[in-house]
Amino acid sequence: MNQKNPVLDAISTRRSIRRYTGEPIEETVLRDLLEAGFDAPSAMNRRPQHFVLVTDRAVMQAMSEASPYAKMLPGAAAAIVVCGDESVSGPFYMDDCAASTENILLAAHSLGLGAVWCGICHAPHQPAFEEILRLPEHIRAYSLIVLGHPAEEREAPDRYDGVRVHRDRW
Repeated sequence: MNQKNPVLDAISTRRSIRRYTGEPIEETVLRDLLEAGFDAPSAMNRRPQHFVLVTDRAVMQAMSEASPYAKMLPGAAAAIVVCGDESVSGPFYMDDCAASTENILLAAHSLGLGAVWCGICHAPHQPAFEEILRLPEHIRAYSLIVLGHPAEEREAPDRYDGVRVHRDRW
């Protein structure tokens, strides 16, 4: 862990948080998270990312019921569904959406929020999310980021594994 560099510190201490206090998240903070998502790199700068900000309890409940991985959603303050426009970048939308997802997760952590990435892309529940959110035909739901004020703390282990580092060749 590098305590001298705030970016490296945020990367090494971020953890998936699945329990929340229920306290709402300020609109300005939600805007900061979305800006972080838009600031992600994009293949050929095509920018296929779209975001569905969800705070409606009924929509959150429906998403929770649609995904076996989102059972914590009803206790969260908000969620962001990262989506990609296939008509803009074809399958490259997935790379761009992954970058946006990670940016939002790091921004949430740096702002004192808890968050967890729940996969949607290629999962059996992807069509259900697209229906719940009324996405246009060319827009694909990529990931669900569940957000809230954390009601748990998770240890940050050292994950560096030198055995998996290969230099110049395998």
